[in-house]
Amino acid sequence: MDTATFFIKNRLLAWILVLISLVWGGLAHLEMPRFEDPEFLIRTAQIVTEYPGAFPETVADEINDPIESEVQGMQEVNEIRSTSYYGYSVIEVDIKHAFAPDREALNLIWTRLRAKVDNSVRDLPPGAGVPIVNDDYGDVFGLYYLITGEGFSIQELEEYAKDLRKDLLAVDGVAKVSTLGEQPEGIYLEISQARVAALAVSLERVFDSLAQQNSVTRAGTVVVGEQRLVIHPKGEIDSVQAIASVMVPIGDGSELVPLSEIATVKREVLEPAFLKTRYNGEPAIALGISNVSGANVAKLGEAIRDTLDATLEQRPYGIEVHEFYHQGDAVNQAVESFAVNVLAALGIVLVTLFIFMGMRSAIVIGTVLTITIGATLATMYVVEIPMHRISLGALIIALGMLVDNAIVVTEGILTGTRSGRSVLASAKDVVGKTKWALLGGTAVGIVAFAPIGFAPGDTAEYTNHLFWVIMISLLYSWIFAITLAPMLADVVFAETGSALATEALKESLMMLAYKGFYTG
Repeated sequence: MDTATFFIKNRLLAWILVLISLVWGGLAHLEMPRFEDPEFLIRTAQIVTEYPGAFPETVADEINDPIESEVQGMQEVNEIRSTSYYGYSVIEVDIKHAFAPDREALNLIWTRLRAKVDNSVRDLPPGAGVPIVNDDYGDVFGLYYLITGEGFSIQELEEYAKDLRKDLLAVDGVAKVSTLGEQPEGIYLEISQARVAALAVSLERVFDSLAQQNSVTRAGTVVVGEQRLVIHPKGEIDSVQAIASVMVPIGDGSELVPLSEIATVKREVLEPAFLKTRYNGEPAIALGISNVSGANVAKLGEAIRDTLDATLEQRPYGIEVHEFYHQGDAVNQAVESFAVNVLAALGIVLVTLFIFMGMRSAIVIGTVLTITIGATLATMYVVEIPMHRISLGALIIALGMLVDNAIVVTEGILTGTRSGRSVLASAKDVVGKTKWALLGGTAVGIVAFAPIGFAPGDTAEYTNHLFWVIMISLLYSWIFAITLAPMLADVVFAETGSALATEALKESLMMLAYKGFYTG
């Protein structure tokens, strides 16, 4: 039994299929993850190393060269770029796409990279900091807020931002909350030249005394029972009072005086500031929020707004949290735009088919198009293709092609019934003669987008959903054209035999206009 006959004779099964496609598609439309753009991996890591007081040339020779030499031994590395600044180095390492097709493989490479960087530490000069490997600096913040407060210092805003950050991290779907615009503080020493001369203090002794207090050395071990404990005495001092109390030798070194006797010690914001954030001219602290992979950005945005509203009562009076960017709103607008496009497409299809083929044919083809879109959305949800500008764009592109198969089948059935044959006989004949030709035409349309889906490198990672969504939707259009379209035609073209011979006189508006023009 062919597909047309089977579904015409088993209408209950056909209606169940229609119901599943529409309901599941509607639920998928509401529940599937939504983004503004497709997710993709950033296969670049930054290696940041501090070298206080060193000029860029020195940084390049003594910091960059040892690290680069070690990292270049990794076969996964595609390119290494380094930039030397006064006092620190930034090295960027790009990984080849072939070695890191997914996040799991990329994380293993980052582990190897850290091991290589650790090996290079032995070749770094004294005074250089420990290299920091940052493999997530490319995170995209879908939500961005700015914190301001009239009468509050930037440090007080920072404290509030830290507290708010803890609340936001507890929201389901939040992967990371980063702050921007902090003004770090430093401890300044203003040495009195008069006091230095009066007490015969050498500035070198002052620096040595501070260096000894800030050193971290291994003093030895202590055996307790069968355990050996390593002792690391820490001489770190980071408070104004502690630094002011550091004892400095004077004269011949036989006497000691506190540093406060020869210098003023105070804590102030570092100048010049590395970065300042402002909102409407006011100092501000920025909060960037990124989502976990696969999260629905629109729902996450609403959860963030609810959390901010819940913390309003605990917020100090005068501090305001401004919403600067909300990706969820952009995503919702894109989805609404897609829905409008679908409705517009349906309307255009119905009007066009009504003009050229008549109202009943338009109803059949429009219904098949709606079912196809519903089934496509349901499949996207199952195979974890989220809604974003690429997948939605693919559906919009496919709308014009999704009606082709249904038009061929419906027109064939309509032509057969107008010649006096039954819908069943016409559908069986049309589907039997055209189904493989229609599949070939559908395959040609799919193959046309294959280069986008299988392009090497990062291009396909961003655009491959265009191919998969078009493939899924076109295959459904063919399947429903040879299964549901005959059943719907049997419902809509209710008259059979001689009744439709009379109906043949009621031709489409376009055909009537054409005949009128042709006959003059």
